[in-house]
Amino acid sequence: MESEGTPLEMVPGIGPVAAKRLREHNIVNAEYLARQSYSELSWGTKLGEATCHKIVTNARELLGYEFQSGLELESSRSSDYKLTTGVEVVDRKLRGGIPTGSLVEVYGPSRGGKSHLMIQLAVRAQLPPEQGGLESNVLWLMTGLSFRSLSVRAAALRYGVDGDTALNNIAVQEVVNREHLQDILKTLPEVMAQTGTRVVVIDSLGGLFQVEYATLCHRSVMEKELAQVMRTLRHITRAGDGVCIYTNQVFEHITNYGGNPNSPMNGHIMRHGSDYRFFLRKRAREKRGLSLQKAPDVPEFDTEIEIGWGGFYPDARERKDSEREIYDMLDGLFPRVPSESEGVEVIG
Repeated sequence: MESEGTPLEMVPGIGPVAAKRLREHNIVNAEYLARQSYSELSWGTKLGEATCHKIVTNARELLGYEFQSGLELESSRSSDYKLTTGVEVVDRKLRGGIPTGSLVEVYGPSRGGKSHLMIQLAVRAQLPPEQGGLESNVLWLMTGLSFRSLSVRAAALRYGVDGDTALNNIAVQEVVNREHLQDILKTLPEVMAQTGTRVVVIDSLGGLFQVEYATLCHRSVMEKELAQVMRTLRHITRAGDGVCIYTNQVFEHITNYGGNPNSPMNGHIMRHGSDYRFFLRKRAREKRGLSLQKAPDVPEFDTEIEIGWGGFYPDARERKDSEREIYDMLDGLFPRVPSESEGVEVIG
């Protein structure tokens, strides 16, 4: 399912020199070119603004940027692929999964399972479309230590994917600050085109900006930069026909009036920027609450799921059945050390 898009050379007005400059500026195909600003493109590529206006307009005409009836739009989107979560009750409520071209936010307090869900989706993205995947590699941008190879191997075993293959198909990059993230996003379209990647995971996005812009006097600057990042992710995701999934942290309010005490960081910027917004939180023991709080095509819902080795499950029975095989695999990779209570002498 590799998706490289329409070559730049197919756009009228683009010759070898212009194509080279565009690619040097990480404009890799006509789909991404059509989403550019004339003035910003001119400043970055050193092509004249009139030239940029012409080639961007031509790219939009080539790709059919025009008014369509709702029926025509429905027909054109009927063949869109969807990324499934692997939890039947959730995928059913999503009417088949998350469509390509979507920005997905998952927010919630600590220990809710946000990173576990990211890993589960990163493994499922590698599955073929008939199994609910996108047959895609994954780019994982992490701001902490959320990526865990054992969790990837557990999810891979659950879905019938070789563990080494699953790990090899996920390219991980640590992001140290917001400037580093912005630099990475500039090169992301080229990396995705070269590797056939359609899924990007950012864990976590909101915290980067919250830490570096901690005071109210910097709030407007932070919101502008974050809005630009969200716009860039939108362009990359739509042009690459992929899915971008990112996590967000929460503020916890002390209140006597009930309701949800958890407010997502950078709330209105990320809320308006996302297509699908999930709230994930801990309940009793292995149980987690998952709420869909925003979607363009399905009603909001709230459901309870189970967390364990291999990710999220619809119920405890399926989790326990799957975990038996996963524990055998983990014990084979990393044999368990017996304790003194099991009658084996422990030295040290």
